[in-house]
Amino acid sequence: MSSTLYKEKESIIEGLPSFTGTMVKEYFSCIDFKKEEEKAVCYVKDKEQLKKAFLQFMMPFYPYYYKQLSEGGLRHTALLQPNTLRLFQQLTGKKFRPGYRNRYTTGVRAFEWDKNRYKVYGKDGKLLCDAIFGTDGIIEGYGQKKYTDETHPDWNIVEEGNWENGTFEGGILRYEYKKPVE
Repeated sequence: MSSTLYKEKESIIEGLPSFTGTMVKEYFSCIDFKKEEEKAVCYVKDKEQLKKAFLQFMMPFYPYYYKQLSEGGLRHTALLQPNTLRLFQQLTGKKFRPGYRNRYTTGVRAFEWDKNRYKVYGKDGKLLCDAIFGTDGIIEGYGQKKYTDETHPDWNIVEEGNWENGTFEGGILRYEYKKPVE
């Protein structure tokens, strides 16, 4: 970010809708824009907070399916929240629409949504998710959630199946080994 733009950040934020302005403020709070002797400009002060701020800019299913989406060749602009697209439009003057270029290189549609319900497909067309998302992940519907097993950090626990009120109700529970097997 240029120093001129950084100096104008408060007036830019004031001109944004409240939700978008909050997202941008949270982003700015994670980054140190001052040049210091041993730190680069735009040094990340708080990685966890930056991760949370970044995820607000993306579609809610992004943290769960980013690997499949990126391996399929999906453009990052297709995964931005509508509020983020409006922010880019205001800052750049370029027009993007939600879901812009929302297809894998195979031609298969990657995702679709209706209000707060999202369907995510693999590059082969297989349904990966049909769910409503909240701030903590899947609230209702079919999907998968992957997280690190606290007692065995080399393994992920994967819950794949049906969710009700944010709770895994039934389906497949499996472990995935994180490290490549040699």
